[in-house]
Amino acid sequence: MSTSSLKIGDRIEVTTERLAYGGDAIAHHEGLTVFVPLAAAGERLRVRVIERKKNYARAVIEAILEPSPERRAPLCAHFGDCGGCQLQHLNYDAQLAAKAAFIRDALTRIGKIDWPHEIPLLHAAEVGYRARTQVKLERGRGSSDQTLRIGFNRAASTAVCDVVA
Repeated sequence: MSTSSLKIGDRIEVTTERLAYGGDAIAHHEGLTVFVPLAAAGERLRVRVIERKKNYARAVIEAILEPSPERRAPLCAHFGDCGGCQLQHLNYDAQLAAKAAFIRDALTRIGKIDWPHEIPLLHAAEVGYRARTQVKLERGRGSSDQTLRIGFNRAASTAVCDVVA
């Protein structure tokens, strides 16, 4: 059980350790696990807590105090708003390493399998490899709002991130 007094709205400094499946970085504060989306492993960040549970917290980045050498500018202008790509802020080698780590973590933590071998990833070019997608449509909600949004779901939401406009 955590003894942390952390609460929603608190601003703290953390150093991220690794990425969890789904792309959130993991940090610790006073024994409490803190998940930080859009962060890279090995970054020192100032974050603001947005969710607090008994065993963990979620926080958003307010400032990157020391960026990871793996961090880069995302290739897509909608990154961070759109929920389609969680790792674009990492260079491609770091993305591939993170995906292998997700598999190793699942084998160890869920499957209770100690896999001593390399986990090879078959991959193509970094972008342009998708063969299909699910495009979402969303109409304005008010009688005066005739806006039509075409795109993908926003991160952690069913609202549409308009990628056509």
